[in-house]
Amino acid sequence: MRVQLNHMEVLADLDRPQGVGKQEWEEWTDAVTTVMTTDGVPTVWQFSVLDRGAVWTVKYHAPGGSLELRLDPEDPCWSIYIDPPAKRGWLRTVLEHSVAQMQVDEAAGLLSGTWKLRLPCEQKIAIKVLGQGELVQSWQAGLGLKGKFENTQRWSKLQVTSDAMPAVDGVYQLLERCGGALGSLHKRIESSHPTTLFMLIESGRCTGSDDDGFVFAANPRRLSYGESRGSVLRADRSWRPSSESTVQEVECTAFSDWRTMEAACLDLFDKQVSAAVSIPAEPIELAMSEDGWKTAATVLRCTVPLVRHDRKVWGDVGKNPEWMLLNLRKSKSVFSQLAWFTNRLELPEELKSWSAISTQGTDSYGCDRCAPKMPVVCWKVVTVKGKDKYVPVEDACEAAHFEHALKQRPDPFKLQLRAVAGKRGNSHTGEMRIAVNALSLAHRANSSIPTNSVARAAVGTLEAAHELGFDWRVVEHNDMTTVPHFQKLSLGSNKKDKPAGQPPNFKKFPLRPEQLRSLHLSLIHI
Repeated sequence: MRVQLNHMEVLADLDRPQGVGKQEWEEWTDAVTTVMTTDGVPTVWQFSVLDRGAVWTVKYHAPGGSLELRLDPEDPCWSIYIDPPAKRGWLRTVLEHSVAQMQVDEAAGLLSGTWKLRLPCEQKIAIKVLGQGELVQSWQAGLGLKGKFENTQRWSKLQVTSDAMPAVDGVYQLLERCGGALGSLHKRIESSHPTTLFMLIESGRCTGSDDDGFVFAANPRRLSYGESRGSVLRADRSWRPSSESTVQEVECTAFSDWRTMEAACLDLFDKQVSAAVSIPAEPIELAMSEDGWKTAATVLRCTVPLVRHDRKVWGDVGKNPEWMLLNLRKSKSVFSQLAWFTNRLELPEELKSWSAISTQGTDSYGCDRCAPKMPVVCWKVVTVKGKDKYVPVEDACEAAHFEHALKQRPDPFKLQLRAVAGKRGNSHTGEMRIAVNALSLAHRANSSIPTNSVARAAVGTLEAAHELGFDWRVVEHNDMTTVPHFQKLSLGSNKKDKPAGQPPNFKKFPLRPEQLRSLHLSLIHI
């Protein structure tokens, strides 16, 4: 899925807010405009990932930023974030918060609502705090700290009023055992505003305890790395709730000024764009051979339309018409940029069932390229405290060759991309194909049977009689989004099982009857 935020021309008409320097304002507008538009066209945001947690978050990606949909049951909203620069400074601090938000109009639809732009300015306002309820011991006193913290108290409720920001007005109940830092969590329980608001201590990512201060936010939960709380107000860092019975006037900082963008709207980008998916029309027939791993069978092919910034993944159109092979071990960022259409692909039904690999005319089932031979193990005598012990030691030279050969094995899956130029004014398209190397896995399966074992002797007999067979299938990945249904666990008893014979060398410590029954069960399953 891809979406596009249209009619963002209001950015060019914004006046510099009071208190923001000219250079700082230009840096902020350049960072926002670069992400919001690509070559003068509204940026297309592509689905990246769905984060499941206390609140599910759907993330869309674009070069230099991200668009997030928070599926909060009480307050679902869209937010746009700009990637902050690596250098510490004013711009990095400002861009840690969202630059635009839209509260979802649930009655009109998930894409409906009014967008608001967050300007990078701070406003100093004052709030009044009055203690209510009962006096309870402070967090420090509850820990048993002595000195200035001994027998200190605080109010169980706080009444907050503000003429400059009525949205934070209300009575806040102390919830010292509900997960807030230093037992600081307060929840608004009485207010004329319907939204839930919390007051708690917030610390920075790389700051000291002197920089911690109370904030007002709708989200009290523990944050993940890179996630912003979205605080609306921050109290002076030196203020802490106390047992003072008079009204306290606390200086606070409002992080930004919001500007409404009436014309801005979020639309589906793919509603008039077609994509194509093709799968093999006939069952895939594979034959076992020594060099069969060199060719992988294509199981799925997909064609999708491209947008301007897709060239970073697919390459420049026309300059590289050949297929580009992805390194599946180092392509996490690439897959996140392809997730907008790969998450909608389904595994063909033909691949879910077992398919046989033909072994006719094949005398050898081994392959050193797909299944390198294990290094030789030698036994070394080591004397410890006057006693000799036998320690297995691998041949160093063979072990080095084995490790190198493991890294050079053919991958079970191959994924290739290429960009194709459009014809007669049509948009450029990207082609992706996925191939499966089942023969390489068959060679690995054959080599996994230990040498000089009963199973290997049985396989050798089948090889000689040309009766050894291989089957393969593709198993769909499962994220376990729902709890699987398991049968009720029942623990049985082996009291009625037949015991095995006593091992001949267990003379000093013979096995007990229940151990002999367990041994019999192990022997019949070898």
